[in-house]
Amino acid sequence: MHTLDSYSINVLGTGQHVSTLRPEDETVIPFQIEAAVTGEVYASVSALTSEGPISVDSPWVTVNVVGNVAELVSVFAITMPYTPMGQPVKIEATVKGLSLSENLDLEFWVRKPAGDVVVLCRIAIGKLSGGEQQRYSTELIPREEGFHTIHAYLYDHNKRIGLKSDTIWVEKQLTPHSPL
Repeated sequence: MHTLDSYSINVLGTGQHVSTLRPEDETVIPFQIEAAVTGEVYASVSALTSEGPISVDSPWVTVNVVGNVAELVSVFAITMPYTPMGQPVKIEATVKGLSLSENLDLEFWVRKPAGDVVVLCRIAIGKLSGGEQQRYSTELIPREEGFHTIHAYLYDHNKRIGLKSDTIWVEKQLTPHSPL
């Protein structure tokens, strides 16, 4: 089992070796997870087959933690498949109240292709009722070609209770060619 949020989610144990597993066989491998916030985990399986080695990752599975006042539902960069450098990209996050909260903050960050990380903005959400869902947005104007990873962090007072990410590809804007 793995997570990209190793600050808040800890997978205990190192997995298990299964010596032989026929196509009709099934085995259960137990594991434990310690989670301070709701987040995602996935499983990886590596095997040797008669056709050679294979590796498979499972889809993300959400681990829900009870007791948080709100949940960061999603973060999404609204863009074209190939984002032109220098063009604004709207980034939107959805936050859902699980119970009454009065001191929520949402931060947007971006990791640029060169590796530097920049804070895009911090939004003081303040009060959010249980069951209420709100969208918050910011804008990024990418100035570098390559992958940009956007992170959204949700805080209750100073405690991080949510993390979501999205990645976009940015490329230099090509000049249009005149017809021949």
